[in-house]
Parts: sequence; C-alpha cells; structure tokens
Amino acid sequence: MIQAILNKCIATVVVSVGLAAQSDPLVGTFRDERTAIRVAEPASGSDGYQGTIVLDGKTYPFTATGTGRKLAGHFTVGTVRFPFEAEVVNDALEFATGSKQLQLRRVGAVQNPFDEPAADRGTPHRGGDADAPAAPPAPEAAAGQTVQHPGGFALRVPDGWQSQLLAGPVFGSGVLMATPAGSDPDNPEAMFMVTTVPLTGPFAAIERPDDPRLRELGLLPQLAATAPARSAQLPLGPASLTEYRGSLAPGQGDVRARLHVLVLGKRLVTCFAVADAAVFDRHDVSFRALEQGMRGTPAQGAAGIPDEVRLAPRDPRLVGTWRNTTSRVLTGLPSESTAISTDVFCTLAADGRYRYGAGQTGFAATTRSGTGTGITGRGEVETGYWKTVGNVLYRMQEGTGTWTPMGQRYAVSGDAVLVYFANGHKVLWER
Repeated sequence: MIQAILNKCIATVVVSVGLAAQSDPLVGTFRDERTAIRVAEPASGSDGYQGTIVLDGKTYPFTATGTGRKLAGHFTVGTVRFPFEAEVVNDALEFATGSKQLQLRRVGAVQNPFDEPAADRGTPHRGGDADAPAAPPAPEAAAGQTVQHPGGFALRVPDGWQSQLLAGPVFGSGVLMATPAGSDPDNPEAMFMVTTVPLTGPFAAIERPDDPRLRELGLLPQLAATAPARSAQLPLGPASLTEYRGSLAPGQGDVRARLHVLVLGKRLVTCFAVADAAVFDRHDVSFRALEQGMRGTPAQGAAGIPDEVRLAPRDPRLVGTWRNTTSRVLTGLPSESTAISTDVFCTLAADGRYRYGAGQTGFAATTRSGTGTGITGRGEVETGYWKTVGNVLYRMQEGTGTWTPMGQRYAVSGDAVLVYFANGHKVLWER
C-alpha cells in the first residue's frame, strides 16, 4: 500500500510540474515500442533545438530548427548526419527520416483507456530512456553511508536502512528512496523518499515553499492533512511541512505521512516520510535523521551555473574523480628501453562542473650503465560542464556554449567506467 501511495506521489509531482511547464509543444519526451525522442528546451530567444533519439537502446544526438509545432534537422550516427522532419500533432510526434515514418506518444500524456498498451500486446519496450541514464539504477548503498542525489545534494542514510536511486522519465531528475534494511521492496512498512524536479514554465516564478500555486499539485491526494501546513527548517533550507493520515480505500490499513516541500533555486524538492500508522512512531527517529541528514543544497552548489547545465540530467554514478593511465615502452638509442606512464584526471562534480587534465608523466630509462627515473609537473586543466543523455557523456568546455559527446557510449562497472568510441577505441577510467 505504501508503495502505491508513493508511486502516485511521484507521478503527481513529475507530471503536474513537467506538463504544466511545457508551454512549447515541441519540448518533451515522445516514445513508441522501440524509439524514444527527447527534445530539450531551447535557449531563450532561440529557435534551435537539440536532443536525443534512442532506438533499440542506441542513442543518437540531434540538432534542429523549430517553427510552431514542426522540427527540421539532422541526427548523427558516428560522424554521419541524417536529415529528419517532425511535427507535434495533439500529444503525438510524427517523425520522418529516409523512408521511415513513426508516430510517438508524449510521455505523461493522458491516454485513451480503450487503447491497448504496448505491454499487453506482447511487444516489449526497447527504446531506452531519453531523460535519464539508460544503464540500470545504481545499486543499493550500504546502511550508514552518505549517498549522492543527482539534484546536487547528499543524504546520510542511518544505520539499519538501505537506499536506492530510481531513474527514468516518471522519476524526473531522480528519486532517492530509503527503506529499513531487509524490508519487502514491493511493500515496505516504512519508506523515506526525496524527489526533485525543475520549476519551469508557469512554475518558474515560484520562490517559496508556501506558494499557493504548489497546492494545485495535490500531493498525497489519497490522504487527508491532519492540520494546515506550517513552516519548518531543514538543513537544505526553509520548508513547508504537512502531516497526513488515511488509507487508500475503505478496509485497507491506516497510513501516516510527513511531507516537507522546499524550493531551492529553480527546483522543487519534496521529502516524504511514510509508514503504516502502527509503526510510524517506531521509525520516526530514522525519519528525522534522514530529514536532518541532507546537506549541500542545489541552490548553493549551482552558483554561477547556467540553468541549461543546472537542470540537465546527470548519471550520479559518474560523480567523483577518475584517472586514466596509459603506458608504453620505447626501445632503441640512446637508451635500451624507456618505460613511460601518463596519468590524466577528470573530476565530475554533482553540480555539473568538470575539471579535466592535470596530467602527469613518469618515466624509467634503462641503459647499460644503469636506470634513470623522472616525473613531470602537472599539465594544464580544462574546465566546463557535463551531463549525460541516455548512456552518452557530454561536455561543454567553458566559454564554448557547445555540447560535445565524449564517445558513443559509456558503461559503468563498480569503480570503473569504459568509454566506447566510433572507431572501436575504448578508454578506461578508474577511481
């Protein structure tokens, strides 16, 4: 029952804010059984659009020019560009390239209940996810660890609890969910959840958590508030606090919930603490530890960062400092052999910044008279911004204003990232 309530809350937050923000009919995510197309919001005053096309799990970036409800542009496969045209008709995107024509439905649009879902026709969706990393969700963090939320802040998970990051179009910028260790993942008796979605369109002017426009979202619609919302203070910032109680339907169990709503920069952050009423007090110490364990607000972390970067999707598994090492051995005069090893570093910050370079090379030269060693100083550092779309990492070098893909795709395995390039070359980065 708790899982059902929270699924409804997620959909309410993400769909209500997301759809209301889409004053531009071209902006959004559209999909069918095999394909997902994401059209990003253009810069203010520009008619230039960019986004991604995901076909059978493979991601192809595109650029286009928009007029009204029509797009015309090119998508890229490696170094080859292919033209396409698209038009938004009602809640569908009619897409044409070469001899192929597709009709994709807008994600979050209300569907005719008599339309048979693709899943019921036995056709699995293989098109991938254009709004978030296509790789599987991050593994559960061990109890007591600090986990990173893609919104730019960290959450301290208390002992005896476990966490999981959920990603995908229905989860907006990411949902961090914590439950008691060992509980039923499909129906835990208690759950804590943090969501964050960008405030754009008609919600862009909201600056306070008690703004009456936020009441239109109808958060926790199945439950009744036990008292009017009141002001509260969390480490993340000022919040609006509401407590709820009720059940999904007559005859079902009683549920208690506590909801904090925060407005941080241009993001709406919601913190839900929900449990069966009979055990809520037993878990309340952990709930309060989770509420007080959030640090590093997106507003602070995003100082001076363009909205295009701050609101971009990022795979939280990539946050951190990575090292790439290349080694080679040279032979011949004047030395018998020289071993050379070079380390290059890349730091991907949670707020969307990156630092690349600071390379350092060491060598050992062997001659008949002995061995000599040396090491160079640090090299130059490149800075800028990063994001991920599908399983492709993009960078925007500071001052350029242009996103550049870093290879065709990446794969994460523990403390290693392998980046694949179109020519078959692969680059390994390690923490």
